[in-house]
Parts: sequence; C-alpha cells; structure tokens
Amino acid sequence: MKRAIIILLLVIGIAIGWLAKSVFAPSYPSHWDTLKLGMTPVQAKTAVPDLDPWLRDIKGFDQAGHDLGDRHWNLQVSYDKDGRVSEISKNYVDHRNGLFNRSIVDSKP
Repeated sequence: MKRAIIILLLVIGIAIGWLAKSVFAPSYPSHWDTLKLGMTPVQAKTAVPDLDPWLRDIKGFDQAGHDLGDRHWNLQVSYDKDGRVSEISKNYVDHRNGLFNRSIVDSKP
C-alpha cells in the first residue's frame, strides 16, 4: 500500500512538472523589450544586437531568435514605408506538441 502511494505521488509529480513546463513559456530575452515602435533600423539594431537584417530587403522585417532546444522564441521587427519600426512580434513555438504556442504583437494602428 505504501509503495502504491509513493508511485502514485511520483506519477502525479511528473505530470504536474510536464504540464507546468508546457503551459508556462520560458521568458524571452529581456532586452527585446527595449524595442519601441517608430525606431529606425539602426536604433533597433542597437537595442537588440542579435537582430538579423537579411530579410529586410526581401520581406521588410528583421529577425532574432532565442533557442531553447525543442522550444524557441522568435522576434520579428517589421518596418513601414518610412523605414521605422511598425510592428514588433514575439512568437513562442513549442515543437513538442504545439498546443501552447503564443504570440505577443505590438503594432502601429
């Protein structure tokens, strides 16, 4: 009986741990919050040095990422026709099951 209770508590603990890891996304790099709408590309790159501008000419946005193994955060910074930051999108992607993916988007009206 004692052994069954210990095994049951262990299984419940593992299930709660898995659920907590899946439901609550780890935080993205805090310096991503220094980005503001209306910044120039140079100001954005200064605020977030890991922003990669390789897609700016083709798609109109820069990207950065924060890899967590089977999960990751992706930062996408879009620019308007004047070359100012018009949208900041932070996307959490969970490759294990995808049920807890989420996005945080700041954009100009």
